[in-house]
Amino acid sequence: MIRVGIIGDLREEGKIYQTLHNSKEVEPAGLYNPGRDFKSSKFKIYHNPIELLELSDAILIYNTERISADFIRVMIRKSKHIYFRRPPVLSVSEIADLLKLQKEAGSVVHLFNSLLGVKPGIISEIKPGVKIINLQLAIQSTEESLSFEILNSLIYLSKVENSPVKHSEVLAMKSGQGYITLNIHSICPNGSVHNILFSDKDISSEIQIFQKDHFIRFSILGNTGTDAAIQALDDLAFQNFVLAIEGKTSESISFEDYYNSQKSYHDIREKLAYSGIEI
Repeated sequence: MIRVGIIGDLREEGKIYQTLHNSKEVEPAGLYNPGRDFKSSKFKIYHNPIELLELSDAILIYNTERISADFIRVMIRKSKHIYFRRPPVLSVSEIADLLKLQKEAGSVVHLFNSLLGVKPGIISEIKPGVKIINLQLAIQSTEESLSFEILNSLIYLSKVENSPVKHSEVLAMKSGQGYITLNIHSICPNGSVHNILFSDKDISSEIQIFQKDHFIRFSILGNTGTDAAIQALDDLAFQNFVLAIEGKTSESISFEDYYNSQKSYHDIREKLAYSGIEI
């Protein structure tokens, strides 16, 4: 049985409980809230995060805003497995240092990604070699929300490609209502091409993967648009994290996938800034 410590807050208590309850291989060790104290009917509350670490095999982090690189370093050095419900806010150099430490420690560090669970088994279905990947999403993106959408997509494509991006071109248009239509055209070192399109227009939310003699196409929004769908994605992603801890094959977003997305993410941010769009 894997004992899981939780870092989160009251707003997400029910979601966290449901995810753990649906995994028969784990039991909650307790919960630490870095923001404020509260009472919980579902978890034992800890006011000292180190105390919770000592009682846990793995840490599920829902609230990443107050999680520093130093605290992540402490967790890895204590050989704790880590699951991030949202990407942590870290610099590229911090991610590189933590990735090196994680590989030395042998810890499993994974991140939730809403796109990966939309089509389970997608990674094993993709053939080796060059790809053309079109990812388009009908979403009302503003400058405030666009940062997450870009990062989420880049992390997913890093997993699919198993490689960082070599170069990206960006074109963005902002409507009078403040919504942004964005196209990102990227080239990978192996010759693969990725096209990402966000728009508030009536387009199909889907992913298309073209390979020689192989084609995959599937819808996105219908599988991520409701609370029940998101809960199912949460449960699947966390179960894959548990499988990885047990040494079994699973489709999860690794810390290395996160690292591979960072150069492209910061490059795109800089190019958007030149267009007057700050994310």
